[in-house]
Amino acid sequence: MNIIEGIYDGLKLDRLTMDRLTHKIKNKVPLKSGRAIREIYEQPSIAAPELDILIIGARWGPYTPLQNIKWLSDPNIIGVEPDTEECYRLNKKYPECNFYPIALGNKTGQSQLYLTKKRSRSSIYKPNYGLLKDYGYEIDEYKLDEEVQIQTTTLDKFIHEKDFKPDVIQIDAQGAEGDIITGGYEAISQSVGLNVELHTIERYRGIDTFWDIHDELSNTHNYNLVKASEWKRQTIDCCYLTQDNITNSSDVLKSVLISLLFECNRQSYHIWNSNKEQIPSDQFNLVSDILRSTLPNDSHS
Repeated sequence: MNIIEGIYDGLKLDRLTMDRLTHKIKNKVPLKSGRAIREIYEQPSIAAPELDILIIGARWGPYTPLQNIKWLSDPNIIGVEPDTEECYRLNKKYPECNFYPIALGNKTGQSQLYLTKKRSRSSIYKPNYGLLKDYGYEIDEYKLDEEVQIQTTTLDKFIHEKDFKPDVIQIDAQGAEGDIITGGYEAISQSVGLNVELHTIERYRGIDTFWDIHDELSNTHNYNLVKASEWKRQTIDCCYLTQDNITNSSDVLKSVLISLLFECNRQSYHIWNSNKEQIPSDQFNLVSDILRSTLPNDSHS
């Protein structure tokens, strides 16, 4: 049983549901979600909403791992990256976005940033060398190169200061994901989709692991895990959605677009059809046809 299978087994999901939710690299059908996003925005009769996207831990830029962002029409993207040199590079490379050199956590103040030899391993938590060695990691990548003081604030305070209400929050913070979620109760409650890199082992000392964070998102914020992909060893790329904030047809379409952004085609089709009563009939049929085209032939219904 691999990591993904173990998670779904723990969640008591049946094999059919697991196959629908899991990103199977070796068996996957070429993705059509990006094309569907583009087609929806191209329809003159549909006022598709722009999406506000917050990227926390933006070292890899705005299009990794959510490559479908490039198909969105004029998304508003801001990000945070505590490594000041990297943040400067991001702003220069992606002028269409705004990146800020700050760390997010569960409190406001000064924190220690542990810069590792391989910069992508840097964290506000110290590496757990014993466990990393047991699991066969390249310890040299995690060796401390420098320790710097950085300014830390909470997610909720950050979005208030920037007057920004994200529809999608992407978090890749090398173990600080739990702190960020704890300090972002309002932001997460108001959002629709979360893409979070979570760890199944304590790669950094004292971090929250997958089950801790999954329980909080599910029980406190009523998010559903719709996709889980093994991104790296003992690391899971998780996509969560909530429908608590759907109040009108624009909200329905926003949820559909975010599902497509996450490459969850069946989920987008399900959301659209389950909210049929809120959508004008001409728009409903048009978008239904677009979404249906993203499904395998045996899934049309």
